[in-house]
Amino acid sequence: MIRKFLICGKQVFLSSKKLEGQGERSPVCELMLPIELFWQLEADLKKIDYMLTANEDAVVINDLHHRVYMKAVKYAVHEKDRTFLYEKIHAKR
Repeated sequence: MIRKFLICGKQVFLSSKKLEGQGERSPVCELMLPIELFWQLEADLKKIDYMLTANEDAVVINDLHHRVYMKAVKYAVHEKDRTFLYEKIHAKR
């Protein structure tokens, strides 16, 4: 298991450390991930970054965000993080 922090701002990304002051600007979810799932999330997040840069279809990008949240929700350390991720999953669907 590997500890990562999912930063859910305008750009969603994984961080190895909890960034100081980041919690005020955007939500931070602490995750304990199996290494294989970490690699999958990294690949999905890289794909999202590329698609945002290439100005791809917003529906496809939202589906990828949804997939990231669905994969991450089971591995949230704190209940408040799980609740936040469930809200993100069910928002605008």
